[in-house]
Amino acid sequence: MEAIARWCAAGLLGALGTYIFVVQAAFVVRGLMGSRERGTVAIGLAGVVVLLGVLISPSPDKWRWFWVPLIVDPGVFILWQIYEHMKAR
Repeated sequence: MEAIARWCAAGLLGALGTYIFVVQAAFVVRGLMGSRERGTVAIGLAGVVVLLGVLISPSPDKWRWFWVPLIVDPGVFILWQIYEHMKAR
């Protein structure tokens, strides 16, 4: 029963992260096309949400792929730079 709950939670986090990533990408594309509208979705949130989904999945074979969402979502690198800048203060 625990494995089913973990698979459901991992699937929901994966779907949520994918949705956030698509919304972020849509705002970037609209911005490149000249729209003055700005996105309110947090930068890097998609990568972190999918990362959590991968880590809570009950299959240890999936855990070795935890780094993929961090590479796919470039906003994570911006978050890391902000974190390093604030830590250096």
